[in-house]
Amino acid sequence: MDLVGGKLWIGGLSSALDDKLLHDQGIVAIVTVDIKPLPPNGNLDYLFIQAHDVSEQDLLGCFGSVYEFIEKAVKWGDVLVHCFHGVSRSAALVISYLQKKYNISTDEALERLQAVRPSVMPNEGFMAQLRLYGLLLQLDKMDSTVVRWYNLQRAAKIHPHSTSFTKAIPSSEAGSSALKCRTCRHVLAHNEDILFHKPGEDPDWKNLSWVRFALNSDDCRTETCRQAFFVIPPTWITANNAPQGKLNCPKCRSKIGAFSWNQSLKCPCAASFQPAFYFTPSRVDFIVNK
Repeated sequence: MDLVGGKLWIGGLSSALDDKLLHDQGIVAIVTVDIKPLPPNGNLDYLFIQAHDVSEQDLLGCFGSVYEFIEKAVKWGDVLVHCFHGVSRSAALVISYLQKKYNISTDEALERLQAVRPSVMPNEGFMAQLRLYGLLLQLDKMDSTVVRWYNLQRAAKIHPHSTSFTKAIPSSEAGSSALKCRTCRHVLAHNEDILFHKPGEDPDWKNLSWVRFALNSDDCRTETCRQAFFVIPPTWITANNAPQGKLNCPKCRSKIGAFSWNQSLKCPCAASFQPAFYFTPSRVDFIVNK
C-alpha cells in the first residue's frame, strides 16, 4: 500500500484485507474496483465499482462518483483505492482523481503516481478514457455529444442486438439549431445530437483531434461534412424494433434517412459510423436559430 499524497492511498487486495494495516494508517473509506466487493467492515465506508481489467471496460462513467466519494471521505480520514494488484484499475481511478483535483494532464498524473508506486500502469483502454476525461474537464464538456457517443458505442458493444439501449443515453435539450423535416417542419434532432465530422474522418472518441472538432462552436467548424447528418439517436428512433432500415419522419412518415444498430454505415465522404443513424440532407433542413 502506497501513499499517493495527502490522505489518499493506493494498493492491492491484500492491503484492503489487512485490518491492522488499515487501522494503523487511519483508513476510514475504501474504493474497491474489482469483480467482487470486499467483506463488510462496519467501521469503514465503501464504494464498490465492478470492473474487469480489460481495455473494453468502462471506467469513464465512474470517475465523477469516485472523485466525490474521495473528497467527502478525506474530511474524516484516509482513503484507500484498490483493485486486485493495485496496478491498472485502481491506478486509473487515482489518476482521474489527480487530474480533476489538481487540474493536471493524464501524463502528469501518471508520473506523479508512478513516483510513489512504480508498478502502476492502466491498460490501453483506461489510458484512452483518462485522456478523453482530461480534455472534457479542460473544455468543461462532461455533458456533451462526445460523452453521449462514447456511451452509445459502449452500450452497442454490450448489447449488439438490442434496440433499447438508447434509454440509457440522455436526450439533448433544445439548442440553438435543429434538423427539421423538409416536408412537415417537425424537429427531428437538435444541434447537440449531431456528430459533426470532417470529410473522411471517423468519429472516434479516442481521437482527441476529432473530439476537439466535434465540441467546437459552429463558427469554428468550417470543415464540417454536410453530405449526411449522423446523429445520436433521439428517443423517437427507438420505437422501431428492427436492427436496421429506413428512417421516417415520426410526424408525416416521409423518408428521411437510414439507420443500423449493429452494422457500420458510411457517409458519402467515406467516414464510418457504428452504430449509425443519419438523415439525408435533401430530406431535412438545418435551421440555425440566432
